[in-house]
Amino acid sequence: MSAPRIGVAARALAGALVASAAVATPAAAQDRLVGARTLTGGTTVEQMRFKGLLRLDQAGVGDSVLVREIVQVQLPLGGVVPMGPNWTLDVGTFYTATQVTLAEEGRRRTVALAGPGDARVRVVGRLRDDGLVLTLGLNAPSGMQRLTTDALHVLRVASAPALGLASAPVTAGVGGTLGMVAARASEAGGVAVGASYELRGRYQPVAARLLGTTPAHYTPGGAVRVTLAGERRLGRHKAVVNLAGDLFLDDIVQQGSGATVQRAAVRPGPLLSAEGELQLAAPGVRELSVWTLLRQRQPFRRDGAPLVGSDARYVDGGVRASVPLVSRLDVTTALDARWQSGMRVAPGVLTMGGFAGVATLGLSWRASSWTLQPFARAQGGNLRQRLGPEALPLADSDFFGVTMGALFAWRF
Repeated sequence: MSAPRIGVAARALAGALVASAAVATPAAAQDRLVGARTLTGGTTVEQMRFKGLLRLDQAGVGDSVLVREIVQVQLPLGGVVPMGPNWTLDVGTFYTATQVTLAEEGRRRTVALAGPGDARVRVVGRLRDDGLVLTLGLNAPSGMQRLTTDALHVLRVASAPALGLASAPVTAGVGGTLGMVAARASEAGGVAVGASYELRGRYQPVAARLLGTTPAHYTPGGAVRVTLAGERRLGRHKAVVNLAGDLFLDDIVQQGSGATVQRAAVRPGPLLSAEGELQLAAPGVRELSVWTLLRQRQPFRRDGAPLVGSDARYVDGGVRASVPLVSRLDVTTALDARWQSGMRVAPGVLTMGGFAGVATLGLSWRASSWTLQPFARAQGGNLRQRLGPEALPLADSDFFGVTMGALFAWRF
């Protein structure tokens, strides 16, 4: 089996099964280490401080609860074991502890959320010389569900897309994914097509908050993802392109109770994405790549009518390199940037936009069966919030963050 087919199939598989794209994080780096008979894990510690009017819930000009700092610790753990010559079993989970400092009327207080996340189980079958890949995934609800008011405050901040933090330890309930990828290779490159269906878990507090309701009154619909991926050799270099579309079924939102109950069908707008990567062959460099990711969220529709301000745009990109230092030891670097338009459909930190620059420096040490990757990351930027669907940006806040961590993989 040729290398182009393997690379395209892997990328298309990731595109077909991941429900949303994100900027690379330590958890994403951990995913790339996973292989047959592998145990992975690590620790990341992240701190962000905010200077400005970053309001927790921006429902009015007089809102006074400000977000001042967030500290998050995450411990991911995963493993892959073979199930015969063509099938593997992949299991992963994590523990996350998040602490947010709020300021109100000159006084500060700290709220926290900590616990295990859901366990994700995946069975992958590689058939027809890896030309066909089947995946069956299950989300096992081992995370938290009964949240206090303070825990919900933490969840709203930690789940804000503009911050790019790790997953919160809140369950999504029982869910699953069924996906298939077909790949074909040639000497010049390869192409793959993937599709998947996701049965979303019943408990979705962030999505419910975005639509102005509670998890008890919100029933999520399913999601379908289609992906077209391709790669082509350009002399010693290689170009990779991944196009994807996420289509969503209706969510049901309930308001009122008893005889006055009202139900509405809300369909999240399609999410379209285009990702490109140019892998360059340079002397003295093990890996060097330039990448970009463009995403467009179309407007939501409530009972067929568009929700004003529910569309959004996302742009990510960067440069990454791995340079050999001595035998089995590389220096890894990355310079990344992200920009998000934010949404106007709901106030608060969940829908804020902004931009950020990120610099990462790390090491990659490889032993006979171990890989260890310590790293440090710094990021800074500006966040902005809006006061309702028609208002201009009302407030902004500069922020600066530092992340330290280490990831490991043990192949057995």
